Amino acid sequence: MEVCAGIDGAKRDFAIAMLSGTSQEEPSCETKSYGTTVPELRKCLSWLLENNCHTVVLESTGSYWIPIWNVLSEGVAVIVVNAEHVKARRGEKTDCLDSRRLAERLRVGDIRGS
Repeated sequence: MEVCAGIDGAKRDFAIAMLSGTSQEEPSCETKSYGTTVPELRKCLSWLLENNCHTVVLESTGSYWIPIWNVLSEGVAVIVVNAEHVKARRGEKTDCLDSRRLAERLRVGDIRGS
């Protein structure tokens, strides 16, 4: 995948990391944070589409993933994954790092949807 993104969601906001570049090169990474309101989610969707990102991976943490999926799936493919299957190692958890780790796994095809 040349452009993909990973999302680590929470109750009020979420981190998103977008990776760009061919599989033969180190990808460039851009990270952002958005709120979980509909206007914020629509801004995120616009940002994804402006950057030709058509696939994102999203952890299914509690019920926090549902509003994110509801809006983003209007324009991009959203792969929801079980958080237990993509859990970070103990002590290495931050929303920004998790979103990048998810995007990297999606980029190499190491993601299985729930």
